Amino acid sequence: MKSGPESLRPSEPSRWHSAVPSVEYKQFSQIPKSERQKLTADTAQEFMRTLSSVGGQEFTDVTAMYGELKSERLIVRRTDPDAVIGAIANHAPLEIAFAGDTPYNNAVEWAADMGPNGISNAYLEGNAQKNAVVAVFGFRPKGGQVEVAQLPHTEMQFGDMRREQVRSVSGTVDPEDIRFVSLRIPAESYPESGMTEDERDRLFDYQENLKGGRRTEPVFIHRGYLFSK
Repeated sequence: MKSGPESLRPSEPSRWHSAVPSVEYKQFSQIPKSERQKLTADTAQEFMRTLSSVGGQEFTDVTAMYGELKSERLIVRRTDPDAVIGAIANHAPLEIAFAGDTPYNNAVEWAADMGPNGISNAYLEGNAQKNAVVAVFGFRPKGGQVEVAQLPHTEMQFGDMRREQVRSVSGTVDPEDIRFVSLRIPAESYPESGMTEDERDRLFDYQENLKGGRRTEPVFIHRGYLFSK
């Protein structure tokens, strides 16, 4: 798993810039809940609008989006949302570089026939987020620009998750090689009017469990954006 901060940024001057400020994680957790939820909601809505405006086809069912990718083999990684959305919006290359000289695992090699469970590993390879909104993106690794390696001594089991697809990746990603971006948003910060019926039901159950003092897992909204080849 990722061992430290890394560089992931558009490698050309950006034109699109997020209008929503980014709050450092430790500070974010200290903000009153209502303010956190508003900041998360503003962040998510800006990302969703931008991804749609630059040609992303929105999916409320990310599993259906993954199915559209058919037999494509992609690299999938968790990333700074501002960086990948800025790269797409500005049509600028995206650089993936290690923090320091030692390579480490920071992505997964994935194909649609592996299903969404294979992508779950991508969420473990890093801690990038913006105001509680998490992004993973999938791209075609272009020969000569992106180096993909399977490191020796990689932990192949994490809990009940198999990790054979975990990879160490560095290089430059062209924006036209990005096939999808998937956003994960805390449900309590997402407008119920934009939820599916199932999402509303899961949020209701979560809130009822909290009221009853029962242990419960957080509920997230996932929105996928598919880009043409």
